[in-house]
Amino acid sequence: RIEATTELPELAGGGTCVGWAKRFLQTVNFYRHCPVFALEPKEVGKEVDFQDESTYRVALKPLFPYEGSNWGNDIGFGADPASLISPKYKDGYHLRLWTRTGRPLRRRMVPTYGDIASDGVAATEPLPPFAQLDFDIQPIHSLPDETLRLYLLSRGIFVSTTDTRKDVEGLVRNVSESVPAVPVLPPCLRIRDEKYSGFEMIQLRQGGKPNAGAFSTDFLDQARKLQPITEVEASQFMGRGTDNSNNVRSRALDLLKGGFYDVESMSFCKCASVVNSSQNLLLVRCECLASQKDQHYTVYLCFEDKDGGHLMPSPYSSCHCPVGSFFCSHMIG
Repeated sequence: RIEATTELPELAGGGTCVGWAKRFLQTVNFYRHCPVFALEPKEVGKEVDFQDESTYRVALKPLFPYEGSNWGNDIGFGADPASLISPKYKDGYHLRLWTRTGRPLRRRMVPTYGDIASDGVAATEPLPPFAQLDFDIQPIHSLPDETLRLYLLSRGIFVSTTDTRKDVEGLVRNVSESVPAVPVLPPCLRIRDEKYSGFEMIQLRQGGKPNAGAFSTDFLDQARKLQPITEVEASQFMGRGTDNSNNVRSRALDLLKGGFYDVESMSFCKCASVVNSSQNLLLVRCECLASQKDQHYTVYLCFEDKDGGHLMPSPYSSCHCPVGSFFCSHMIG
């Protein structure tokens, strides 16, 4: 209740509030000069190395420089704000303890691979975010888009930005009700949102990762037995009938008609799946000129090594372009 004034007399709701003007000023000062952690080098002129705690100290300072002489009282914290918080600022900064109590933070119980009885992964290994969800407690329709996307991504299923919410919910429902259950990828094969830099899902049949010396240019006989990318597969990877998916198809056709692919660079490599070493794969490599810049992209398409072998999508196939971690026009062409 604010102080009674002629504009707001006590009968109209005003009342007595002792020291209202002082409290208001303290509040303003608190927002302007609130206490924050500040890192300072232990030696003048030396740089702070965040990886080396011995190079800096952590102190409690105003957010902005304070010109007054009694910062603590002026923000309502008393003469010494530091006395209200544990003096172990560095431990607080690194979240090793809660500065309000000085006690260690309680460790949150994180689901692990032991909860899903995954073979070949340590039981104590943390599961990817939202890989384990209980849809009986929290139904699929009530969960955010990002939660459902990460649930699918942890199982190697990429959701395109063109997929509708209805499509995503249907995919999650199919995965959750699948028998046998769709497994969560082990950490070494986990799909992440950044660009791939190698062949996480592929190995040479004799062991090791694909390298330049493993590719052969005797490609035609191998290519004849492969199944071209079908309309169904393209729709599965990119979504069906959307402006974006149609645009990608159109760009792929333009690349093919314009001669952007270096046919002489085509080569192949006999590989196997890291997940299932008995699954033989054929990795096809080709150079493609970017459509809007003077740059070449290397496209890697992975197929089943058999007659009528189908394309193995991401993370088996990839392209070096910015969006080639999942599917792009260079891969379709």
